Amino acid sequence: MLSLSLDLTGGSVMEAIAISLLDVVSVRDGRAFDAGGATLARALWPLPQWTLAGAIRALFVRALGLDPSVYGGLGFADSASERYKPVIEMLGDPQREPNFNIGPCFLRKRDGGSKANEFLFPTPADLFLDGGAQSCRLRLEPREEVLKDAILSGFNYEYCALPPPGRRPSKHEPPEFISSEQSETWLKGGTPAFSGPHDFFVQERRIGICIDSAKGTVKEGMFYVRKGVALEDGYDLVVPILEEKGAGKAIEALSGQEMVGELGGDRHLARFTLVKDFSFPKCFALDYKAVLWFLSPVQPKDVSAENLSKVAGNDVRVLAVVAHRPVRIGGWKMARVNGQSFPRPMRLYYPWGTCVYIEVNELEALSRLHGASVATDPEERASGFGVCLVGDFPKG
Repeated sequence: MLSLSLDLTGGSVMEAIAISLLDVVSVRDGRAFDAGGATLARALWPLPQWTLAGAIRALFVRALGLDPSVYGGLGFADSASERYKPVIEMLGDPQREPNFNIGPCFLRKRDGGSKANEFLFPTPADLFLDGGAQSCRLRLEPREEVLKDAILSGFNYEYCALPPPGRRPSKHEPPEFISSEQSETWLKGGTPAFSGPHDFFVQERRIGICIDSAKGTVKEGMFYVRKGVALEDGYDLVVPILEEKGAGKAIEALSGQEMVGELGGDRHLARFTLVKDFSFPKCFALDYKAVLWFLSPVQPKDVSAENLSKVAGNDVRVLAVVAHRPVRIGGWKMARVNGQSFPRPMRLYYPWGTCVYIEVNELEALSRLHGASVATDPEERASGFGVCLVGDFPKG
């Protein structure tokens, strides 16, 4: 069959927000403190997209010279003051999705010299280390050849993902992030090599307390243990702005300056700066079979053939899904009632790095998926959930 290719270099430069952590950061999920009598609060890492979207929206409000706390309460006020009406028009009502779209959270390796920033991306889920600590990639085999006459309830994919012959996964995990160069190797259908394990962050246990918002005091017996995360020296978080829409004026106000803001409900301090040289890894030489590499969590229903076909504007067949254990992610809404915030519903997601193997009828459908969010929920889409890149089908 004639093999066609589509150039999806997709290396266009965009602006991003760099976040330098000034303290150990711990963002817990939306469960109640006393759920199941637990005394260990689950810290979410990487930081949830909800946390990043709220912090960046608050940063934009602050860059415009106004108070994010006042802005967060406007959605339930009878009327907004004249000073805040333009902000609502630019950034959106705090009850709804922001009027701009952010991307997933990556790492940036700062360079003190004249070289450009180096960006690191979540490792695809189909990469593993074998017993000799060599990097390997799962290969796809037709289901009927692997399973023969076996009957598996609930397994509806056409392909199975298996290790190459003689290469068994070891108990050691590959690095959590890969470089742009390694990303491009993977996107071309290859297997990037790893130089060795690298820990980009460390965890620290801390004692937390639960505050009674009505009394402003500590709730009795509500001490708990939580894990905090600190990045290694020289590394920052970076979140690209995929669509600035109405936030252009706020982004412009950030240019050339650093601002200290807060992350999460516990208000961990961080330094925010505008980065102007971010770009996604390039990819090219694609065929009708391709793989979607999800750079942020995505709901299982959003990687259905039906939804992917809607985003691509053409029929998409899902051949296989490779993902680590699904995670439950909650969050907190930015709008408040009488100073009280409310949790978002806990939802189940495939984690970042998930690989979805697909087949399309036309190559233009792949260009519509590359760098796009497939999230069906408007708030999730604006907050950077479900963003994927398109890569070549694995070789070999």
